[in-house]
Amino acid sequence: MIKKLSLKTAEDICETLGKFADARLKSPPDKDTILIVKKVDGRKTLQVTQLSQMKWFNRIIRRLGLGGATLKSVAEFLQQNEPYLPPRFADLKTGEDLLKYHYRKNDIPSVLSLQKDRYQHLKDKKSRGYDVFSKCLAHHNEKSTHKLNTGFEESHKIDLSLSNSLMGLLPLDKDAVQKKYKHPNPQLLAMIKDQNTLGFCYEYGLGVKSDPKKAFEFYKNASSSPVNDLAGFNTNYAAYFNVGRLYFQKNDFSNALQSFNQAEDFLRNNLERKVNGLAATKAKFLAIDPEKGNVIYQGLVTKNAPVVESWKKALSKTYMALSEAYEKTGYSVEQEKYKKMAAEVNQKYSIS
Repeated sequence: MIKKLSLKTAEDICETLGKFADARLKSPPDKDTILIVKKVDGRKTLQVTQLSQMKWFNRIIRRLGLGGATLKSVAEFLQQNEPYLPPRFADLKTGEDLLKYHYRKNDIPSVLSLQKDRYQHLKDKKSRGYDVFSKCLAHHNEKSTHKLNTGFEESHKIDLSLSNSLMGLLPLDKDAVQKKYKHPNPQLLAMIKDQNTLGFCYEYGLGVKSDPKKAFEFYKNASSSPVNDLAGFNTNYAAYFNVGRLYFQKNDFSNALQSFNQAEDFLRNNLERKVNGLAATKAKFLAIDPEKGNVIYQGLVTKNAPVVESWKKALSKTYMALSEAYEKTGYSVEQEKYKKMAAEVNQKYSIS
């Protein structure tokens, strides 16, 4: 849910994003400067800090490639607290009906009275900050996906980095963790509360001795109780997929199909709800004001694109897994059906 901001809060977020961008755009980039979300007087705020000044425990976590939690919290904060500024200064003076979706009622007059140089200053800070953070996020997810693919057949895996609503579960740096922790490490496991992630650790020996039986138990536990986020979207479909993947490896294709179908059902429902909801919102805004309504809708598309693309990629992989499982059981018609469905996912669930 997007929160309505005060002008002061919006300005603070823009300035913080600007500081982060300035540091990362230096030559060479100042990678010691990071964004964090911190509670101040009970309220979440966006802040810039130096990694070298963080507590040793937090530094180790990030050095091991487990910094996804920090990135996720920042991404969620920016999604919920976007300091909205219209594309053009002229739109600011005529856009009171749009500002009410983003700012508190008492602050709207102050937003409308912003001078052009102040508007441009804030817009520049915000744009550069979002751009730099998006690149950091994409780079982190690209590395995580590469590491998670190690030892997997591509069509038999859903990346853990795709298994949550925005950024997903903690990406794990397999090589770094194995090098750092050659023996079972309860401290590392104590940090990880998600059953699906624990299963992944035990399956591939990340910080613990590899134990396929325990891995399967954790995957089963994670899939036994469907988990929904605040908007009602299922967030643990990866656990169903992992259960199916291990059944597949055991040549238990009947149970593999059942688990893959459960993952497919959750993913498809997530996508249909999201895409249909955005379509209904678009129609509503366009009916009120086609030009301005389209601006709002494109903003919603930008915000929702990461999760939609993640779900689409995961659903396509699930369809391919179903196709291969049906091939093993001799159902050639079903095999071709799901292979075709995998190829059609991208177009079917477009939100542009």
